This record gives sequence, structure tokens and C-alpha cells, in this order.
Amino acid sequence: MPLRTSSTTPSPARRPARRLAGAVTAVTAVVVAAASSLALTASSGQASAPAQRAATHWSDVAIANPASFPVTELVGQFPLPKLGATEVHLSLSRWGYRYQAGMANNRLTITEVDGGLRFVDTAARSWAKLPRTCTRLKIGRAAAAQCPIPSAFAGGMFIETWPKLGNDSVDASTLSARFRLWALTDDGSDTVRGGAGNDFINTAFMADRAWGGAGDDWIRVGTGANEIYGDAGSDRLVGGDHDDRIHGGDGDDRLGGLLGNDTLWGDAGADILVGGPGSDTAYLDATDRAREIESMRR
Repeated sequence: MPLRTSSTTPSPARRPARRLAGAVTAVTAVVVAAASSLALTASSGQASAPAQRAATHWSDVAIANPASFPVTELVGQFPLPKLGATEVHLSLSRWGYRYQAGMANNRLTITEVDGGLRFVDTAARSWAKLPRTCTRLKIGRAAAAQCPIPSAFAGGMFIETWPKLGNDSVDASTLSARFRLWALTDDGSDTVRGGAGNDFINTAFMADRAWGGAGDDWIRVGTGANEIYGDAGSDRLVGGDHDDRIHGGDGDDRLGGLLGNDTLWGDAGADILVGGPGSDTAYLDATDRAREIESMRR
């Protein structure tokens, strides 16, 4: 269900509704709603999509209070604008700015400039929609705009980015902690870089790469041989169906390989690493804990 309009702007501690692109698991429709409480625990949940599988005895998360989490939206349940291949769409929701793209192998960079946000997509050519308060910029052939920060979001805001089909990149790596990236990608080999805020990144098909940046981030991937880097902060990092490489970075992280022959690095901090089904390898230090790992190296 789409977000209903409201004159009350939520705190950045809350989260917007999410759309999960691609071949996410059936349990993820619930799991994604609990990013802030992710714990690696035994479970009898079943994975599905693209096909039903037997119980994996592993789940991403233990949900303490589902009513306190945001709505999770699956593809097909959320109204999407009709866009040409090189068109992009920017709107302002009750959560913050929402960026949606066509199918142009988008190259989006989001930066803070002159007290506002600058959106530059070098693969896009035109804006299908742009808030009236934003100003179109001429930067080569790119679709570019400068947008102010509404006073209602002075304390912080979400930036939702929804690239569509194609090999897309989203770079929000220079954003400060007042901004929280919500990146949801689709089919294609995508690259996403979060900033200093507590970000959420969900990729789908093919081989994707994601960096959380500073902040307590939650990253999960889908099919393909993926790479995840939590970077600084206490992160929640979850692999997908194939052979993933997951790096915790600084902070007390939670890493889950899920399916496939995964390689997990706890890095600095007191980390928990869970391999899941497959032949997994973990690189640990003295403060880390691991289970469902076939090969442990210190």
C-alpha cells in the first residue's frame, strides 16, 4: 500500500515503507521490516522466490515488536511512475526525497551543496517530474537538480533511491549523518555507496556491490556473487543465494551468509558471523563469535 500523505513529518528514527526488488525471499517480506533489531538466530523459516526451498534453519532476524516497524512493499504493490528509458522522477514524500529512474544504467550521485541536496544522474537525460522548489541544473547532458531541505526535515531526512533495470550506481558517500539513504535496486549489476547516516541498501539480481559508509547500516543482497562492505558502525549485513563476500568493517557487526559458499570477515569489533547453508569461510579475531561456518581462520 502506498504511503498516505500526512502533515506530520516522522523522525529519522522511523523508516519509510519499502519496496523489495527482485528475487527476495518470502521471509524477507517480514525480515526487512526489522533491520534495527537484526539478530542471527536459529529458525525453521523457509526461503522461497524464485522457487520454494526446504527449511534452511537460519533467518536474518528476530522480530521483537513487529508493530513498531514500517510497512514492507513488494514490487507490484507500490504505484510506480511510468518513465522512459532516460527519464528520472524526483518527488518529496512525508519521509524525504524519493528518486526513481527508468532503465538507463543510471549513474546517480547525491551531494550536499549550499545547504541543499544536489542530484546528478549522468546517464539520465530529462526529468519526468521535479518538485517545484528544486532547480534544474545544466551539467553536460545529465539530468541534474539542486533541491532545498524543507524546514520540516531540518533534523534529518530519508533519501529513497529506486533505480530500475540496468547496471546502476548510487553514490551518496559524502552525505552527512543527517541523511539516511534508502536504496532499492532491481535487475542488473549495481553499485551502491551509503553515507554517514544509518542507511538501508537492498539489491536484487546479478552481482552487486554495496558499501554502507559510516553509521549503523543494514545491507542485504539477492542473487549473484555479491560484495558487501559495512564500513564504520554496527552494521547488519546479509548475503543472498550465491557465493558472497561480506566485510564487517569497524564496529560490532552481524554478518549472515545465507545460501552459497560465502566468505565473511568480521574485521574490528565484537562481531557475530553466521554462514548458513553452504561451505562457508570466516576470518575472525578474538572478540568475534561464529556458527554454521565450515572453515574458521584467525
